[in-house]
Amino acid sequence: MVAKTKLSRKKKKKLTRKKNIKKNDFPQKDESLEHGTDIQQNYESPKLASNAERKSSEELIEPRKDEKNNFSTPYPKKYLLFQIVSLLLLIVIVYGGTLNHAFHLDDKSNISSNSFIQISNISIDGLVKAATASKCPKRPVANISFALNYYFHGLNVKGFHVVNIIIHFLAGLMLYFFVKKTLSIPLVRDRIGEASLIPFFTALIWLVHPLHTQSVTYIVQRMNSMGAMFFIMAMLFYVNGRVTPERIKKVLFFVVSFIAGILAFGTKQNTATLPFFIILYEWYIFQDLRLKTSKKQLFLIVALGCIFVFVLYFFLGSSLF
Repeated sequence: MVAKTKLSRKKKKKLTRKKNIKKNDFPQKDESLEHGTDIQQNYESPKLASNAERKSSEELIEPRKDEKNNFSTPYPKKYLLFQIVSLLLLIVIVYGGTLNHAFHLDDKSNISSNSFIQISNISIDGLVKAATASKCPKRPVANISFALNYYFHGLNVKGFHVVNIIIHFLAGLMLYFFVKKTLSIPLVRDRIGEASLIPFFTALIWLVHPLHTQSVTYIVQRMNSMGAMFFIMAMLFYVNGRVTPERIKKVLFFVVSFIAGILAFGTKQNTATLPFFIILYEWYIFQDLRLKTSKKQLFLIVALGCIFVFVLYFFLGSSLF
């Protein structure tokens, strides 16, 4: 009996060893297989990652190829400020030597000998008389500017010349932003391409062109410079109103454009061409010379033209000149 038990124990030990060996063998194979799959996944994952990175990089690069001329990003503030300061310094250099030029020709009848613009205090009655009772009653805005000039500087010609230079500079500044805004319109941008220096050189030529010498140095011809300033201002705010998607800003821009148009009409009669230029600008820039327009745009153009004509008639009567 004892021998049988001893033999059974040995057999049991052998059997248990075989079972343990078999159990240890199978996990090793499974672990090796698992490690193999991990190795394959780790080996294949860089390829997948690199392919994903290539696709994402290609998706980022492709739109940039189409965006050859991106005008959506504004000029840096330093760059914009540098251009404006350069224009200001240039006009001071060009016209700084004209501050002591005396009154000539029509300056005397409109300013130095005109008692209506020689006001001692600012009042509505005094400004109305200066606007309507002066030699050129159809140019009330210019007459009011002469009256305000006299109130602050008397008959000192330096004050009148400084105001003339400021008005001319503001006209050039309005032209700068008007051209800059026009070049940002998609239709113009696609035709011309990248032209970041065009607004600067356009304003530069405007400010130093000899054609404007008389308008700046001849005091009474402030009417010409001021009319041009309000004319360009009306065009600028009209374009801003057309481009702006927000309703409130759009209405405000159109209101400012309308007020600038009224001030232009009240400065000099040659600004009566403003409605025509707005319609022409609309047709050429926004409509691309197409005859078909939407009802809203057509209504806007017709309404704007009728309002301008009414205001023109109100200021000038039946005679434009």
